Amino acid sequence: MNKEILLKSIGTWLRSLLTYALITLPSLFFPLMYIISMGFAIIWSLPALLLFVLTLWLLSMLHVTTELKFYLLLLSTAGIVFLCTWGAAWQFSVGRDVWDNYFEFVLFPIAGMLAAVLVVLVRRQALMEVLATPPFSHHSSLSL
Repeated sequence: MNKEILLKSIGTWLRSLLTYALITLPSLFFPLMYIISMGFAIIWSLPALLLFVLTLWLLSMLHVTTELKFYLLLLSTAGIVFLCTWGAAWQFSVGRDVWDNYFEFVLFPIAGMLAAVLVVLVRRQALMEVLATPPFSHHSSLSL
């Protein structure tokens, strides 16, 4: 696997967490809610990071245009973050129907989706460079 894929993924992940923290900053009026929200964001973003690395790696191997790869990455990111934020909301509600009983907390998964998609769009050029380089090329400095 290309070292660049891993580094760009981790950078995107950290920026997404920071963006989420900034978007949800108004909830700091209820500090416990903010702390719990950030805890769930950190815990559930780890599987999202692993899936993002895998998606970026797989998409870099496709033989299609880099532009198409980027849009597939954007769509995949939205799907990954949706699943992970839904998992966090499910865990928070202790398995009950989160959409009926905890509707006010739906804003946190929406903030997570928004943060991830915004960061991928902002880092478009860096991610497209990674997508343009095949993972097993001679340009790769680290391969598995």
